[in-house]
Amino acid sequence: MGVVAFLLMTVFLPVPGRFTKTRWAVLAIGVAVLWYFNPGRVTWAHVIGIVFIMYAGLSLLWTFNFGDGILQFGKFGFLALAFCIGAARGDLRSTWIGGALGAGVNSVLVVGQYFYGWDIVPQAVAPGGTFFNKNIAAETAAL
Repeated sequence: MGVVAFLLMTVFLPVPGRFTKTRWAVLAIGVAVLWYFNPGRVTWAHVIGIVFIMYAGLSLLWTFNFGDGILQFGKFGFLALAFCIGAARGDLRSTWIGGALGAGVNSVLVVGQYFYGWDIVPQAVAPGGTFFNKNIAAETAAL
């Protein structure tokens, strides 16, 4: 889980408009691999969460953009699966360490962009690090 957390903080695809989609792809692949190797047990809390997500899926019946709705609904599914994996693990230390290391790498890049004008990674609002936007980078650093 630590590797997935690290990759979520640092993976960058240099195509405008694809920055957050890259992170969702990392989350989807990482969660699927983790679930495959360590399926957790299902409790009533999981059942209630699954029922809620299915209920939320009903909103797709009246969406005007069905394709985007499916994409957003899939994100809820991946987040739910990540919750199930985290709940099944007794120790999330590797997740926190991986996330902290990734945020540290991103923070070094942000400092370089702010003080030294590095333009290694394209940005919409500088300094954004690998997050393309300084607000999203700040939210991650605050974690």
